[in-house]
Amino acid sequence: CCCSTVAGQQPPAATPRVPAAQAAVGGASSSTCCLNVWAESSGARAMAADRGRISAYTALVQTLQRSLPAEVEVTIANDVPRTLFMGLPALEDKDQQALARLLGALACWDPELAYCQGMNYITRFAIIASNLQSSLEVPEAKERSGFVHGLSAKPPGTDEEQEADAFWLIACLLSHYGARGLFLRQTPLLKLYSFCLSRLLAERLPEVHGLLEGLDAVLGYKWFGTLFTTVLPVEVAARIWDMVFRDGLPALLRCALGLCSLLGPTLREARHDGEDAIEVMGRLQRQLQTDVTPLLPGGAGGAHGNTARLVGERLQGEAQNHAFELDELEALLEVWRLEDPQSAKDLGDSFSFNGPESIVSI
Repeated sequence: CCCSTVAGQQPPAATPRVPAAQAAVGGASSSTCCLNVWAESSGARAMAADRGRISAYTALVQTLQRSLPAEVEVTIANDVPRTLFMGLPALEDKDQQALARLLGALACWDPELAYCQGMNYITRFAIIASNLQSSLEVPEAKERSGFVHGLSAKPPGTDEEQEADAFWLIACLLSHYGARGLFLRQTPLLKLYSFCLSRLLAERLPEVHGLLEGLDAVLGYKWFGTLFTTVLPVEVAARIWDMVFRDGLPALLRCALGLCSLLGPTLREARHDGEDAIEVMGRLQRQLQTDVTPLLPGGAGGAHGNTARLVGERLQGEAQNHAFELDELEALLEVWRLEDPQSAKDLGDSFSFNGPESIVSI
């Protein structure tokens, strides 16, 4: 992960409006689009209301020229055109500018974190989410009133509003949900989650763990490092984000176990046919970005939208089947601290899966 350190302010979340991508993924009703539901359920709307939803974001953007260090600006500029999701068009020029604006504002908001590769994907995904349907429910009374935390419950209608809302969503994800640790310079939380995935796989899915021949130790770096946005189609990745905003960041581990469980039959068959683990997983990870039929029984597919919906439901179900108590993660955390003391030091002694220490409040 390439990280850069900045001097400035603190993190909000945003990404650009992506008209071409919107056409590719379709639309969502105003009350159930992912950006709207996540902003409400996560607390991002409350953050925005407390600080000034559009004015605070605009102020950050206006400070970019004088506050954003040159090396961070160059890294962001290099990464923005490469922020591609297979199956969706590349960003147009104005959308690239918006994404660069959002990432720059995040870097000024949190100068210690600044920018790390992977943040570009989750930020672009946040704006695409305005055209995806959430499986979470907005509380009925709030939906009827049309206002949540003093803000309209309808999705933002202008580019400026959409950009600001996406900014606050990512800010909340990084700070209140603790995803910030995935993107710090030494990526300590990413290392911890990858360690936990390997140990949980060995215990809960020993056959799949064996078939992977050690690849489980590195799979998490891509999966968690972009919150699955570069691993699965956006419609399926949205189901994972639903679970994160409902249950917290450790839901990523349940989703990873669920994905491994669904991949088990395909992996088993491919290994039986003589493919080695690296070859199989390389092929599957390329395929899954646009074709998720390997995650259905017998590889049965259908229309893209229907297939994505079915896979999303199956993945949520499998993730639930692999639910765990946070105390189990706490035990793994203690083992990891002993095995990787330097990364544990980078993460901080106060980190805990169980308490507010796991959340970095900025």
